[in-house]
Formats: sequence, structure tokens, C-alpha cells
Amino acid sequence: MVMVSLTPESVIDAKGKVKAVILPKDQYDSLLEYLEDLEDTRVLGLAKASATGVTPARDFLEELSNAKRLGAVAQLRRLFWDKPLEESDFEQYPYWVLARVLDYGQLSDVRAVMALYGREAFYRMVAKVRFSTPKAENFWRQMLEMEGIPCKKKPFPWEVRSIVQAEEGLR
Repeated sequence: MVMVSLTPESVIDAKGKVKAVILPKDQYDSLLEYLEDLEDTRVLGLAKASATGVTPARDFLEELSNAKRLGAVAQLRRLFWDKPLEESDFEQYPYWVLARVLDYGQLSDVRAVMALYGREAFYRMVAKVRFSTPKAENFWRQMLEMEGIPCKKKPFPWEVRSIVQAEEGLR
């Protein structure tokens, strides 16, 4: 694991207090990757501490994935008030899980889901999610644009009607 070299810039308010820290995008991406590696290392340490023998790599990776899924279920449970979240939902209904987290979750929830699916798969899935609020949709559309990923979601029927009505009004 390689340490990440950062060159942060501070945003200071009128009273001289630091209000925000800004990182270049490449350093931000490196930092996220480093944190994911650090979490994997932590889980590996836990697995080694509880292991009674040598664990094959394939089994370890499966255990790591299961541990991440279990942790994510526990963390995200509060966002699923209509149907209890289960481990299998991450594979069977990934867009439902992702949409709920992106609409109602906190940053830590988004990070948990990103760690579970992986960064690239996460952003590919976000591009196809149907959001329940325009605010969340606009935010994630901007995030996707910053990542260079086009938004591919299908509009809801009422959105199509309003688009068609607006175009007809222009004629």
C-alpha cells in the first residue's frame, strides 16, 4: 500500500477559520482508492486474527465481499422502511438499493455502496438509476459529468409528457 501525497488548499472565512479543504481531482481519487485499500487491509487483519488455519485467496475474497455486504446491510437498514434490506438485494435489486441510498442516504452510505460495488461499477450504475427527487437527480448528473460518464437513465412517463408538451409549445 502506497501513501497518498496530498496538496490541499484551504478555504478560509472572514474570521480566519478554515471552512473547507480542496484537493485536486486526481489526489481525491487516489485518496478514495487508498481508503478502500485500507478498509480491505483492516478486514484482512480481522480475518487473519480469527482464522484457525490458512485461508485460500478465493475464500478470503468471498469472505471479504460477504463482510462488506453484511456491514452495508447493517449500515443502510434505516433507509429501507418499506421492505427490510437483505444481503441478496445487493445482487438481485442493485438499482433499487442504489437509488434509495442516493436519494436518502448520507455520504457514509454512498461510500459503503461504492466500496461494495467498486468505483467504476458504482458510477455505471448511477448513470442508469431513476431518482425520486429532482434535487438528487441533478446532483448525481453533475457528479457523473465530472467523472466523464453520460447519464443514461430513462425518464419517467410524466417527464416525457412535460418534455413533449414543452416542445409542442415551441412550435
